[in-house]
Amino acid sequence: MLHIAAMCKLPTASAEFEIIMTPQDFLRVLLTTAPEIYRTIRTGAQWEVVAHSIISNALLEKTGRMPIREQRYANFTGVPNNDSCDLVLQDGSQSIWVEAKVEGAHTRGQFASLSGQRVTDLNAAINADAAKLSLLRPNLFTFSTPDGKQSEPIQLTKWILVIAWSPGAAATVHSVSGPNIICDISTGIAFWIGVV
Repeated sequence: MLHIAAMCKLPTASAEFEIIMTPQDFLRVLLTTAPEIYRTIRTGAQWEVVAHSIISNALLEKTGRMPIREQRYANFTGVPNNDSCDLVLQDGSQSIWVEAKVEGAHTRGQFASLSGQRVTDLNAAINADAAKLSLLRPNLFTFSTPDGKQSEPIQLTKWILVIAWSPGAAATVHSVSGPNIICDISTGIAFWIGVV
């Protein structure tokens, strides 16, 4: 499950990251999306799918890799189910699975739950996504070496992303802290990343 604690307010300076993306690298990419996310929220539209697209395009621009949207868990858990992960970014050495919770444009302080219903209990929503991510089995992630003869393990990375825009929800997001969590509210949009 999610291990909670905080290292809030990481540096936002632009920096190239290593082949293996860290939560701090991901946060730097997210911070570049804040103006576009804010403009999208202001339209009042259902914006979670649009947020996924904005983040995907930013990741493509910064990493050269386009995330897969709505990747089914079934092939990677050994457990048949219909659940899918919001964003999956892969290369030859790392597979990053990201479940996103976004505050509703018309439902201030509410986030989508596992069933698609709006909930105000952010911890319950985070724990539901952490439970889905915990089903991923690292032994199902391998890649072939350049000679095509060996199968090497891929680093499996699992994150939960929370995006909040209202002051109350941003304060709630900022208050959920722990050693495996980073958070930034400097742009007016709260970006919270929890490592599962």
